[in-house]
Amino acid sequence: MVSATTNLSRALWQVYPARLRARSGEHTGFAVRGTLGNLAALALSHAESRSDRTAIAQLGVGGRSLSHSQLRAEVSLLADRLRDSGVTSGDRIAILAEAGPAWCVGFLATLYVGAVAVPLESSLPLAELGKQLIHSGAETVLVSAAQELIAARLTGRFAPGCRRLRLDETVPTVTARRDDSVSTQGPCCRNLLDPAVICYTSGTTGCPKGVVVSHGNLISQLVAIRIVMGNGPRTRVVSFLPPSHLFELTAGLLTVLAGGGSVLRAVAPTGPAVLDAMTHARPTSMVVVPLFLSAVKAAIDREIRNGNVLRRLVLSALGRISRSIRARRLRRILMWPVLRRFGGQLDYFVCGGAPLDSELVTFFEGMGIRVFQGYGMTEASPVVAANGPDANRIGSVGRPIPGTEIQISPEGEILVRGPQVMLRYHRNPSATVAAVDTDGWLHTGDLGRLDEDGFLYVEGRRSNRIVLACGEKVQPEEVETAILRSNRIAECGVVGRRSELPLHKGSEEVWAVVVPGDALRASDMESLQHAMRMEVSRCCADLAAFKRPTRVIVRTSPLPVTASRKLRRAELHAWLDRHPT
Repeated sequence: MVSATTNLSRALWQVYPARLRARSGEHTGFAVRGTLGNLAALALSHAESRSDRTAIAQLGVGGRSLSHSQLRAEVSLLADRLRDSGVTSGDRIAILAEAGPAWCVGFLATLYVGAVAVPLESSLPLAELGKQLIHSGAETVLVSAAQELIAARLTGRFAPGCRRLRLDETVPTVTARRDDSVSTQGPCCRNLLDPAVICYTSGTTGCPKGVVVSHGNLISQLVAIRIVMGNGPRTRVVSFLPPSHLFELTAGLLTVLAGGGSVLRAVAPTGPAVLDAMTHARPTSMVVVPLFLSAVKAAIDREIRNGNVLRRLVLSALGRISRSIRARRLRRILMWPVLRRFGGQLDYFVCGGAPLDSELVTFFEGMGIRVFQGYGMTEASPVVAANGPDANRIGSVGRPIPGTEIQISPEGEILVRGPQVMLRYHRNPSATVAAVDTDGWLHTGDLGRLDEDGFLYVEGRRSNRIVLACGEKVQPEEVETAILRSNRIAECGVVGRRSELPLHKGSEEVWAVVVPGDALRASDMESLQHAMRMEVSRCCADLAAFKRPTRVIVRTSPLPVTASRKLRRAELHAWLDRHPT
């Protein structure tokens, strides 16, 4: 596997300069023959060497589990079914299913036949799912039994001609599968520049923004993450983030499978369910967002406070002693009463998606659990930089991953170039040109600096994007567009404000500042505030829950704008600072 990885790395670096020509439609002629040309085949490459070891499992009563050989067999069977239904290379297939083995099979089978996967997040409102489905151009939806009703409403309302295939019908549950059940057709050979996935992010005007990433983009991530983190056959990951997000898809699923490890899916993405999963599944590492670490720390502190006096004194004393010890192994021994709650084998967390408070890193380091912070964005497939076992500097987001170049512009913006930079925005050439310049540099919209040792520090944003504690990103313009559909609101400005909640420390919340229409201005302020909160809630009902403002502020004077009527967000922030709510 090491030699194959090395050869693949060389191939990726060779093909990279041709990416700019490929964007304009010129075919490069470069293809990787064999299993490594298709991302799905790479993820299934341990079907023989790890045939009976768990590849992916749904924890809990009645949860389904697939070994590496069973996973390949299930993917092959579904791939045959897709081909029989008329799916061909380049077709787009939407996936609407809860995370777990069935989702994984559907995703890999889609890539196996050369189609493009369009993961849909089932928790989104129907209207938002509909926009994504229409924009993607998907003609097939792979759906689980639990999502069948939503899928029927979705296709019936937005895409009547879109066919639905049930995952639990096309991929029957089996107890064992051998190589004789694997299709003789094998995986479709893919060019590294061929699209693999379309992932949707928030657009600035409410229109879906589909990020098209290639097989080469994602394979480069698997190679680089494995080099930095050292994932291998002994890796066991408890997973709870949605695989429709590239961070979880790459670092929490595909990299683990390609290394021969095991992905164990928690029953639910809630704190208690994940902690129970950790206790029983005994993970070696996990992919998380800062909000999860904050919740775990709060739970530990709460358990210590609620324990008897002796237990509280002992654990507090052990914590103080542990933080003063340099040897990590000894810290783990001292903090074993707490570590066993995590299964006892947890080595590290990989954390991304939002700013991470250094106090959280120090807290877990005190127990002997390392926290490796990284940085990325969907347009970079997504990882750009990461700390790891061999190089970890608290406060930074790490060094650029192998093959990646980072440059700081004269304005302080982080620019990224490498084999992970997206192909394009789907059906949005103007946005692609604005995001990636002619020299291949991706303009992230984030501000940062590089220290003398090459570690990257993120220090703010040039863009208006709001980053939440859960890792989700919100474009304020999208929320403003939804609110301004109301004839009761004259003006609206949406900004990200520092959260005051302990669990969300260092992250942002979505705030909306609204100017009521003339018809409402005569109302008393208390009634006006209530009316505006209700109106904003009504206008945002079709937005994803995380995009909806957590606070609505009423302003009776016009919002600060430029001569061209663009909102002066810095002045709005200053006004909010002067008018505490």
